[in-house]
Amino acid sequence: MTRLTFLIGNGFDLNVGLNTKYRDFYDYYISNHPDDMLAKAIEENYVYWSDLELGLGRCTKNIKEEDEEAFWHSEENLEEELRTYLKSEMERVNIKNDERKRETAIEMQRSLTEFQRELPEVQRKHIKIIFDRIMEGIEYSFITFNYTKVLDQCISATREVIRVDFGKHNVGGRTFDDIIGDVLHIHGATDTDMVLGVNDEEQIANKEFIKNPSYRQILIKEETNRRLDNGKIEEARKMIDESVILCTFGISIGSTDRMWWQYICEWLRKDGERRLIIFIKVEKEEGKKGIGKYTLFTRQDEMLDRLKTNAGMSDEAWNGIKGQVYVKCNAEIFNFKIVDKKL
Repeated sequence: MTRLTFLIGNGFDLNVGLNTKYRDFYDYYISNHPDDMLAKAIEENYVYWSDLELGLGRCTKNIKEEDEEAFWHSEENLEEELRTYLKSEMERVNIKNDERKRETAIEMQRSLTEFQRELPEVQRKHIKIIFDRIMEGIEYSFITFNYTKVLDQCISATREVIRVDFGKHNVGGRTFDDIIGDVLHIHGATDTDMVLGVNDEEQIANKEFIKNPSYRQILIKEETNRRLDNGKIEEARKMIDESVILCTFGISIGSTDRMWWQYICEWLRKDGERRLIIFIKVEKEEGKKGIGKYTLFTRQDEMLDRLKTNAGMSDEAWNGIKGQVYVKCNAEIFNFKIVDKKL
């Protein structure tokens, strides 16, 4: 089958109502471990730690040899507290009753099979051209960057409710059955090994840490995955290679996952018919009635610039694929009503 793959980030969990921003977790972590080295560092400068993974790499600069054991003890505490915090947030997800399962299934089916409905006309027409060339079933696949299993629960509910006829597409008088696939947790999950760290050695400020193989394997995500020998990098690349369209939802296209933006941009360069659709959320500014074109266009351009920068694309290479990347603001997809209010 041909794949259409969604790359899912923390914006998905935020969209359903979970409190999974770094700042939400920091308050929890600091209250439980106020004397931890990292807790103290975070409390001193929240802005510096706006991205936890980049913060970890940067803060190694000030770690002296005699402080290394305390640093790693603190890092382990942070990771375990993050696991506990996310588990507690996931307990707020409730898809147990039949009505919620049905609503979740319908929203999942609509979001996946009609994702292109809100795109501009020209972009929508090209997506149709791609679909009209797929002479086999489509598998809607998922690569999630989240540790939570909220997405997994939504998919499980969808499979339970929609057991057949998840989707169809017609080509030349022939009808092909489409299916919903599995979720690959590229960074692990709360019930498995969690991969928390930076993209590469350039993001580790302490050059002595870079010389230590064990430290590298803890801090650099690609090396962590390879040390765990879990095969996830190869599996994710295979999923991307088998896809004709990639969509990102709730992902900031950040620098700590550069390896994936580089890979995806190379994937685009190999076939001019491939498309990357980046779904982003743009908040209304305080005091304004709505969101104007200036704000929307600026955010779209910022996301394109971020992709170009973090993929390390030259101007020439970027100009060759820029037209294959669509940025859609505030699309009405994945609007699940599955989270109970926090007590």
